[in-house]
Amino acid sequence: MADREESKETFLDIGAGFGERFIQRAKENPDKQFVVVEPETDLDVFPIKEALPENLKWIKGKIDERHHLPLRDSSIDEANLDCVLFYLAGDEKQALFPKVISEALRVLKKGGVLYIREPKHMLDSIRPVLQELTSEFMVSPIPIDEAKERSVSLKEIALEYESGREELKGMQPYLITVRK
Repeated sequence: MADREESKETFLDIGAGFGERFIQRAKENPDKQFVVVEPETDLDVFPIKEALPENLKWIKGKIDERHHLPLRDSSIDEANLDCVLFYLAGDEKQALFPKVISEALRVLKKGGVLYIREPKHMLDSIRPVLQELTSEFMVSPIPIDEAKERSVSLKEIALEYESGREELKGMQPYLITVRK
């Protein structure tokens, strides 16, 4: 059975909050594996309302210098970080950017893709980290309607950006695509 599971296409979502989007994707795609990691251990987030699909693994735990993703190297086909770095912004947490991104890249299979969705004002903090870890990445704006469908965090950012207030111009959602 383990061999069959290893051959399934596997998706990772880091910073999933309540994980509603990945739970839904797991239900709709029983032939694929899904892993949800919620690194914010202070939050009481876990989808207790219903049983998790059998093809979804839920992991709660920090990602920092002492804590790694509890996943094998090169075991994930696609990884997602939706506004994870935005919530790490500021103070000493920003030092975790390289760790979170390098852990996502470590578990990504050759040919896999890491999608990072963050507000525009975060790009200056993220680009140097990516340039240090890999040379293959692309940055592009995300259409607002698409951002609203992605996740609760991106929806909030998109709505703030849409409000048109001058101080929120840097909140336009952007997609960073990293190929391994």
